[in-house]
Amino acid sequence: MKSKPASTRKAGRPPLFSGAPLALLIALLVLALPAFAGTPAAHLSYIELTLPVPFDFGIATGVALDAGGNVFVSDWQRMTVFEVLAEGGYTKYQRLSNLSSLPAGVAVDGSGNVFVAGNYPSAVYEILAAGGYTTVNTLGSGFNSPSGVAVDRSGNAFVADRGDSAVYEILAAGGYAKVKKLGSGFSTPVGVAVDKNGNVYVADSATSKVSEILAAGGYATVKTLGIGFKSLSGIALDGGGNVYITGDSTQEIPAGCTAASCVVTLGPNSGNGIAVDGKGDIFLAEQMVVEVLVPEAAVEQKPAPLYLGTVPIGHTGTPASLTFTFDSAGTIAGPVALTQGIAGLDFAVTSASTCKAATYQAGESCKVDVAFTPRSAGLRTGAVLIQDDFGDPIATVPVYGVGSGPQVSFLPGTQSVQSTLDGGYYSPNSVAVDPAQDLFVALLIRQQNTVMQHRRFSGLRKTI
Repeated sequence: MKSKPASTRKAGRPPLFSGAPLALLIALLVLALPAFAGTPAAHLSYIELTLPVPFDFGIATGVALDAGGNVFVSDWQRMTVFEVLAEGGYTKYQRLSNLSSLPAGVAVDGSGNVFVAGNYPSAVYEILAAGGYTTVNTLGSGFNSPSGVAVDRSGNAFVADRGDSAVYEILAAGGYAKVKKLGSGFSTPVGVAVDKNGNVYVADSATSKVSEILAAGGYATVKTLGIGFKSLSGIALDGGGNVYITGDSTQEIPAGCTAASCVVTLGPNSGNGIAVDGKGDIFLAEQMVVEVLVPEAAVEQKPAPLYLGTVPIGHTGTPASLTFTFDSAGTIAGPVALTQGIAGLDFAVTSASTCKAATYQAGESCKVDVAFTPRSAGLRTGAVLIQDDFGDPIATVPVYGVGSGPQVSFLPGTQSVQSTLDGGYYSPNSVAVDPAQDLFVALLIRQQNTVMQHRRFSGLRKTI
């Protein structure tokens, strides 16, 4: 945790949304935790931001990036693909050519051409960058509900076809006329990615499995990378060979990982599609928005998510502790406890905490005690946030507990019945009070809307 001059957010790394309106950068939330509770992990944490596009997507189903950092989003409802421009802080966009199919996955090649998996009717498209994305070519044929698409350095397109339970390659040589089936044993492949060596990675929703189809040997060998990933919907790769998947949550399978214990849960975010850029920023297509998880240097050891038990509504449970160990010297602000991004609700930092606004050295630790006072019944979720002295989040740990008791509580504990102001109204529909405390009542009389005024101090009524 390094001290930074006030004029920069992070030395050597500009903000993702340089120049974007702060009001559109939503929900700072650090999300990296190991997949299994209690396992310390030296790993990057993430700040969650919302791509500040000045409109809502209909249904964002896929996301991809070009070499310039521009973001391409397939919109199922509008049957098109949007390009969100990096220039201007992702506040400008353009709509590409309309499609004759509902788009799912999307990919971009080195020339900026956009590849789209059309889910219904079943087709795979290429939208050419030359000419301003107005020309659409249909690639191959014989597909049955393609959901994911990827493209390699030679321009070959790879398709995850959930309807055929198969993965296909559409060969660029010959004008994308030849389609070849790769590997076997898939059930519902929904996402596909390809690395620099031509190896193909597949997310299979029905089997909750992530697989690699090896290019060596002509794509005949399929290797399982991991299982147990619920509701898989997308897959992506970074330049280091790390695999990123999204489904019930967003997770990373680090390069060389061969056991469940090395899988890293990056956050609870669930996207329809996923992409990652060269800086490690993760882009998630989440219905009407694109969320971005931006990595930040954080504490060396991150505690497991903290469970605070089941507590009656309105009562405070026994506080529990989180311990943070710092990997470099720097100054922090006091810790904050949030409930779904808001302070002062169900979770609170107690006075027994040793993490204070102070300067810490590398290797030093401090403790945050958290109290849970549920305001509603059921699962309550939040986070403890550690910030540096400039207000930048450097680490957060999720906290959760369960509130028990009635869903609705009445305060104060003793209620009294107020006197009836007036009567004789026929079918009152709604009421309002003005600063003079006059009461206005909306009535439904003989199918006509009528408003009556009841004067607070004189008691007079009149129709207005």
